[in-house]
Amino acid sequence: MSKTISLFVLSSLFLLACSGGAMSDTEKRAAACTYAQIEVEGLLKSPSSADFPACSQITIEETGADKFSVEGYVDAQNSFGASVREYYTCSVRLEAEDDSYYINCNLD
Repeated sequence: MSKTISLFVLSSLFLLACSGGAMSDTEKRAAACTYAQIEVEGLLKSPSSADFPACSQITIEETGADKFSVEGYVDAQNSFGASVREYYTCSVRLEAEDDSYYINCNLD
């Protein structure tokens, strides 16, 4: 389900960017959450097994203009196939001028 939500959010952000509209605070938080999930998936041993909670169930704090700290967890398989919970922290900066973002994530 998280992949469907992520795809919807990314599609919405793309349409918003193409329309030239500014993102609301809610849309920015959703974007930060989605980008964090995508980045964290890339750090996992088994990305296809990733199961993230809803964005409303993790901590997303605005740390500056278009800058966010995202803290959450993901349940995924480790290299032995066992399901484990990994906690992560990501710093996300959205760039409205060129519709890009910068992100740094760490698994705890």
